[in-house]
Amino acid sequence: MSKNGVVQNPKNALIAAVEEGLAALRAGRKLRRSTLRIEPPPKYTAAEILAMRKEWIRASRTSFAGYLGASPSTVRAWEQRQRRP
Repeated sequence: MSKNGVVQNPKNALIAAVEEGLAALRAGRKLRRSTLRIEPPPKYTAAEILAMRKEWIRASRTSFAGYLGASPSTVRAWEQRQRRP
């Protein structure tokens, strides 16, 4: 967590919180409630997404989509400004 309370890696923070909760339950302690502030992802333009895929990563649309957990048609829609990522 950063100084301003925004979580930099929400996945790791969530896993750590669950593990902490399980340890507390096993030890017979009462659970506490926490609130995490997650920073919104950066916004990319169609040109930036296309450049990222072709120049930085050098991946096909299908491979790039796989890295992101998206479909190739979704990536195509981003690159063609039909949708916003």
